[in-house]
This record gives sequence, C-alpha cells and structure tokens, in this order.
Amino acid sequence: MVVYERIYRKLLELGVIDLINNRAENAKSESEGFMDLSFDLIEIKDHAVTISLAHNFIQNGDVMADPDMMIDVYRATEMAEALTFQQDSTGTFQRVHSIDGKTVNLYLKTSLNRFLETWMKNAVAQGHKFEVPVKEPDWSLTA
Repeated sequence: MVVYERIYRKLLELGVIDLINNRAENAKSESEGFMDLSFDLIEIKDHAVTISLAHNFIQNGDVMADPDMMIDVYRATEMAEALTFQQDSTGTFQRVHSIDGKTVNLYLKTSLNRFLETWMKNAVAQGHKFEVPVKEPDWSLTA
C-alpha cells in the first residue's frame, strides 16, 4: 500500500470521507487534552475534492495555523495527497505545485505526504473523530 492510500484510510477513520460524501462545508473534532481539529471543504472538482485540515490556536487575538494543510482526496481510487502546508508560528507556507501548476516539487511532495500520514495517525491516536452534521429540515418548503 502506498502513502496516498494510507492517508486516505486515516481520513476514513477520522470521519473525513463521510463529511465529504455528505458535502459538509466545515466541521470540528474535539478531543480532551488536545487541540481541536478543523475540517473545511474547499473545492469539489471532477477528479478530486480539496479539503483543509488544521489545528489552530489564538495568539494575540489572531488565529494561528499549527498546522493547516490543503489535501486532495480522490474517492474513486481511495487515495489522498498533500497540496500545501502552513505553520503560522514559523512563518512557513509550502506548496507542492507551482502557482501556474506546471511543475511539482517532488521532494516536498514526498516530505509533506509523510508528515500528513504521521499527523493523521496521531489524530486518530488522540481520539479525534468527525461527526457528520445533522441537517435540520427546511420546513418552509413543506405545504
């Protein structure tokens, strides 16, 4: 099994795939003693769904990423890969693909995916699990 499949499986364990399948726009997982894990749906494309996962903290009134990663999830092949990494406390922002999308930093791609796999393993071990938000019925549409 390749790293992209292992990442997908960890996302499945965390409930992220259920959030995507239910088109949840955002969610938060809380686990006592650990930082909250936040999910945001960024974009639904033909071949992938782009999401963001982040730990955040407040510093001097500002929300700081610790870290925040954008990830492409490929449900058809059950794989996922890191796109970006942001760590506000160190001023770090890294992107696997060039802005124009024409080049890929293969070293960074490997490094970020290894980090993402470890981070997701840790999140599972810490007891994080997203729950699909229950959508309230829109009673205004009923007769």
